[in-house]
Amino acid sequence: MKVLQLTFFVFLLLPGRASSQVDFIVKNKAGYDNQEILEVQESYSKALHALERTWKQMNLIWDVEASGKEKWDVRMSRWNENEWFLMWLGRAEEPRQIRIANKRLGKMKRVMKGKKAHLIFQSPDKTFNCKWSKHAWTIPKGKVVIHCCPQFMYLSPVHKSKAFVHEIGHESGMPFHRKVYWRRAALRTAQERPIKALKNPENYAYLVMQYYE
Repeated sequence: MKVLQLTFFVFLLLPGRASSQVDFIVKNKAGYDNQEILEVQESYSKALHALERTWKQMNLIWDVEASGKEKWDVRMSRWNENEWFLMWLGRAEEPRQIRIANKRLGKMKRVMKGKKAHLIFQSPDKTFNCKWSKHAWTIPKGKVVIHCCPQFMYLSPVHKSKAFVHEIGHESGMPFHRKVYWRRAALRTAQERPIKALKNPENYAYLVMQYYE
């Protein structure tokens, strides 16, 4: 039986979230019904909301009235007092760590909020680049194009949101996992090699999910 492929445009705006309208272009190669597609889009939108809240926390760390060395001392102190930044991105020991995080989170927010989200739902019989443990994948090339594998649809809403943040990390200049994947590896990397954690999309995905609602 041939599966009908549908392409449609959706504007999703959740109540009370006027600043976070998401423009979707969907290719439904797997034949999911509209409700299933809308639930995935809502997970994407909630991921964006969590990212925006994370960015606000970054601003609270970054915005300092002092200057020179005192400014960086205050920033590092604020960072290390933030439970979630400390947990997922490691202890701040030098200014460049905060510079990297500020740059990465800022770009992720701009990409996720400023570009259309192309969601491609892979057909079960054509799962190119989808392994048994892989839920979604993307190849950064300007547009935000996220391929959702069949296994992706079995994830909970919050785990779908985490997967989207991870893929946005790839779209924002972090093309590799650097052999860091899943919670335990992300935690260990933040504790032992914080610079590596600052360049890994998995660490940012877990950080952003701390601000998920």
